[in-house]
Amino acid sequence: MKGVEEKIEYTEDSAIETVSVDYSIAKTEEIAKLIGSQFEGNISGKISMKKSIELLEKSGFEKVE
Repeated sequence: MKGVEEKIEYTEDSAIETVSVDYSIAKTEEIAKLIGSQFEGNISGKISMKKSIELLEKSGFEKVE
């Protein structure tokens, strides 16, 4: 999909998935159709990084820096 890049790195005891989205290219309506996508409210508006992090953490994801 244009504007979306995904990379999965497997280690001995984990899998690290990195997803990059360029919202100036990608269409949120197309992203919303992907398996595992989660959106709240109007998907044609702006995307909030703060809300995105909250949704991911609620789903059990951990932020790694």
